[in-house]
Amino acid sequence: GRSVAVVGLGSSGLSAARLACHRQAKRLVLMDNATGGPGEEQERAVEELKKSCEAQGCAVETLYGAHEPEHFEGVDVVVLSPGVPVKPMDRLLAGVRAPSSEAGEGGLLVVSELAFAICEIQDRFGIPVAAVTGTNGKTTVTHFAQQMLESLGKRCESCGNIGTQTVSEVALGLRLGDDELSRLEEEGAGPHTASGNGARSKSGNGSSENRAASELNSHPGLDCLVVEVSSYQLEIPTDHFHPRVAAVLNLSQDHMERHGGMVAYAMAKANVCANMTDEDDLLILPSADDISPTLDEAVTATNAECKRASVGKLPGVCVWTNHSEKTGFASVQLPCWFGPRDFSLGDFSERCLGEHNAWNAGVALLLCFGLGFDWPKIKVEEALGTLKTPPHRMEVVGTTSGGVTFVNDSKATNIDSTRVALAALQRKGDKVILLLGGQGKVKPDGSLGFADLLQQNRDGGARKDVVITFGASGNQIAEELASVPSVHVHNVKTLAEATALSVQLSTPGSFVLLSPACASFDEFKNFEERGEWFTSYARSIM
Repeated sequence: GRSVAVVGLGSSGLSAARLACHRQAKRLVLMDNATGGPGEEQERAVEELKKSCEAQGCAVETLYGAHEPEHFEGVDVVVLSPGVPVKPMDRLLAGVRAPSSEAGEGGLLVVSELAFAICEIQDRFGIPVAAVTGTNGKTTVTHFAQQMLESLGKRCESCGNIGTQTVSEVALGLRLGDDELSRLEEEGAGPHTASGNGARSKSGNGSSENRAASELNSHPGLDCLVVEVSSYQLEIPTDHFHPRVAAVLNLSQDHMERHGGMVAYAMAKANVCANMTDEDDLLILPSADDISPTLDEAVTATNAECKRASVGKLPGVCVWTNHSEKTGFASVQLPCWFGPRDFSLGDFSERCLGEHNAWNAGVALLLCFGLGFDWPKIKVEEALGTLKTPPHRMEVVGTTSGGVTFVNDSKATNIDSTRVALAALQRKGDKVILLLGGQGKVKPDGSLGFADLLQQNRDGGARKDVVITFGASGNQIAEELASVPSVHVHNVKTLAEATALSVQLSTPGSFVLLSPACASFDEFKNFEERGEWFTSYARSIM
């Protein structure tokens, strides 16, 4: 019966509005201040939503253009989409009523789309959540965790920043499922019960059993949920987000234009563990040797009591790979276990390029155990054998008849991601033709930070690789790489030109790697469109 304003009408905002309507909001105010007004597709989606909500008795208003304080008069709840910066909204809403984390009498509750939806999933349906955040690698870890959980018989979905579906869409789906089950009960189909495949067995090495109760009460539609969360989604603290297990994979400079500095960026990431106070909650962090002091301080300030596991030390996960024999294994241990358990990775490095992906698989496995489930070793290794990287993340497109392999790493929108991708291929010893470019992220000193990207390979020896720069920042990237010895740099205008030139410069056994280290918005709608174009071109010449 509340009045809800949804700010930002992308996929997250629209799905939050649908959820608000199903939760019987009496009034919806839909707002978007995108430059140039709504696009045709957005306008159509908003009109369809408006008709659906009004048919359910919810009044709907749409406001395009600059937000004004009077737009929020009479509103009880403001839901901010991830793309909407929090600080300007706080200043704007301060002139209406003071935003607060708890909506008291006459108070204005300001929440993220994540918080608005997750309370349904966790509080109403009792579904345990694994959360993944960090600067790099979070989508791959989320994707791997969901794949493994499904392979191991769990009803699991992924959502959030991963791009498959929003958190609100999952919450709405659960509510609609409940409505259907209630209808069947009323028609005499009998009461619904959980299927039982969420119960976990004893591990035999000291793992806690007191999570079983919550699993027995979990919703029959899902056993668990894996949520990828960005700093944008975590920016507003909330009491409603309580993961059973969470991983903060790493922290490096990114999104400074949004957060204003590394401390604020780290504090947003640390909000993932703010409510992890139960005995069995587990937070996975980089090891003491690898964690940045800024992240460590932010996590400690947010939640000093939460049990921790490490990436690179036990309890936690360690990964060993043998590149010559194409084998490896992961060793995992929860803090409550008596000792570690080892699992073979098999030919993982052939299916998923890069040692970093073996580590991503290890973290995903630790997340699965952190949810409270357990399985025989042989089943876990079978699940590990099914893993595939998500699209646009070190995705092997294919190899031409001339022996040139194309790799789509379009998701690499910062230099750290590209550094990891390049190291993965350089370790194989083959020639790499690296495509760099797009819309670069400017550092405080005015540079883009590419100067040290190609100085040396992992073993310290100079290489003779080829770099093709392109796009809005192509010229500046080429200038910054000009002083690097034994690297041949070519600069062109577009990705199409860069890809065509890579074919001319390639030799049998070489890799063409699209790992741009830049945003895509100068030429494409997003990194997915950029990666799809590259994949389509590569396949057309195979």
